[in-house]
Order: sequence, then C-alpha cells, then structure tokens
Amino acid sequence: MRIPLILGVLMCAALLSPAYGATWVIGDAGLGDAANFVQETWWPGESGTLVSRADAAGDPGYDFVFKFAGVLPFEKVSVGDDYPVVASTGNSGNLTAYSTYEMILKNKSSGWFEAQLFVNTGYVPTPGDNAYMGDWVWLAPGETKMLTLDLSQCVYLNQVTNIGFRVGSDIGAGDYQMPADTEFAVGVVPEPGSMMSLATGLAVLGGMLIRRKQR
Repeated sequence: MRIPLILGVLMCAALLSPAYGATWVIGDAGLGDAANFVQETWWPGESGTLVSRADAAGDPGYDFVFKFAGVLPFEKVSVGDDYPVVASTGNSGNLTAYSTYEMILKNKSSGWFEAQLFVNTGYVPTPGDNAYMGDWVWLAPGETKMLTLDLSQCVYLNQVTNIGFRVGSDIGAGDYQMPADTEFAVGVVPEPGSMMSLATGLAVLGGMLIRRKQR
C-alpha cells in the first residue's frame, strides 16, 4: 500500500504545480559569470556601482556588493547580460518556453533597498527593442523576497537581448533609505520551480505518513 500512496502524492504535487520549465531562473553559472553578467552603465540615471561578487558559502547563489555615491536623491544600479545573451543567463537569448522569470533576493545589509527584474527583447533596428521591467519591491534589512517578471505578455522572446536585475534606494539613514558611499550586500539565490514543487510533494507525503502511523 505504501508504494501506490507515494506515487499518488507525487502525481498530485505534479498536477498542482506549474509545468516544469515554465519559470526561468539564472543559476550559479550565470550569477558568477563575471564576463557576461556585469554592471550595465548605459541605463540613464544610474549612479551606483557593483563593487564585487562572491559565491555564497554553503548556499546556492552569489552575494553582490553595491555602493551608491549619494550624488542623486534616488540612486540605482543594474546587473545583467547584454547582447549577445549567453546560455547560462538567458538560454542563449531564447525564452519562448518560459512564462515567468524569477529571482530570490536577500537584504544582507542594515539599510533598505528596492529591486526589480528586467528583460529586453527584439533585435535592433528590426523589429526594434522592447523593454520589460517588473515592479519595484522593497527589502528591509534582513528581508528575503521573490521577484517575478511575467513573460507571457512579452514579444520576441526568441530574441532576448538583455536580462538581469536592478537595485535602487533613496539616499539617507532612515527607513526606505541606504546610506551614501556605504557598501551593502545583496544575496541573489536561484530557486527553480521544480525544486519547490518537489519540496511541497515531500512535505505532503511526510504528513500523510505521520497520520497513517498515528491511526
């Protein structure tokens, strides 16, 4: 009886979860690619600096260290893979098999910052550039949040020309602010949907087995 029970639980978890491959995440190979996944300086109004990055010890993901100069009331900085997009960051520029782009960010500093995901599609000059950006999401000191960008409304997903994330903040020492000229760490963690689904399925299975033993 135990084998059918296990199979049934895992089948239910699979049916209730998004299709495998529907969510694109940038894994460790992409996050650590210092040749392609780099600070982008061509965005207007960006005065922040990517200081360094390091593989997170004992954890999937990388720690990115940034700094804002304090020359503007609100400052931001972008990290991404600009054209040509490589496989480790943007599936070689073809995301037609994916409906969402997700990334988990951890605020490892004592100041506040907000973050968003971005994607550009369409070769220039034809058919032309299309820019898509997710909502800005605030992260308090010590907070962890999932960022999501809906790809279902994006055109030319077979021509992804830029993909990455952006952090920004008001400058100061209060809530919703980051002190100027102060280095702050952002933990970036890939979280494949398939692993989350598996964890959910195992948790349900564990609960059912415990209840069977109690009867």
